Amino acid sequence: MASTLEIRPLAADDVALANRLGRDAFAAPAEQPDFGDELGRSIAHTWVAVVDGVLVGYALGWLAADEAQLMSIAVDARFRGQGLGRALLERFLDELVRVGARTIVLEVRKGNAPARALYVAMGFELLGERRRYYADGEDAITYRWCAAT
Repeated sequence: MASTLEIRPLAADDVALANRLGRDAFAAPAEQPDFGDELGRSIAHTWVAVVDGVLVGYALGWLAADEAQLMSIAVDARFRGQGLGRALLERFLDELVRVGARTIVLEVRKGNAPARALYVAMGFELLGERRRYYADGEDAITYRWCAAT
């Protein structure tokens, strides 16, 4: 039986599973979103990927005026390499442009080659590097994506 993928906005019932996914995906507490807080944040826009009824990924961003920041994106390790990250990112970009974003920025760990390759493939341009950005001392790479005008 084929799996079914649904990408939809985060709901209150998703908070516990999304928080657990964030803890599993990111070792540093500062990199783990609190989706309960995000539900109440007017600038937050969050989508979840659900496969056969199970939450397996999320994309969280903040929108202010016409600029958004991708704050966090994660896919359950058991589902990586199947295009879910790309599907989430596509939905994130489409939805934020729909509500007014013209530019989207992000930081990513310098050593996260799969994520960096995805961002480049999706049309993000390299902005620069932030030395020792993460608590463990790893550098961040910054990217920007601009909506077609």
